[in-house]
Amino acid sequence: MPMMARIGRAARAKGGVSDEQATAWVAEQAERARAGRLFMAVPLFLAAGRRPSAGRRATPTTAGEPARETA
Repeated sequence: MPMMARIGRAARAKGGVSDEQATAWVAEQAERARAGRLFMAVPLFLAAGRRPSAGRRATPTTAGEPARETA
């Protein structure tokens, strides 16, 4: 439950919830975990790119094709 506790602390630190609300929420999630009723999704996204070489610019391409550089 460390991730749930961090989420509760972050919400409290940002002023999104009160101390009591954060504590109650973390306790509720812990109880759900003990009962086998906790579901948590952590979607992750990764994007990568590179800057075109000096003096060259990338031209738009269609999806799935590498960028073409022009002089």
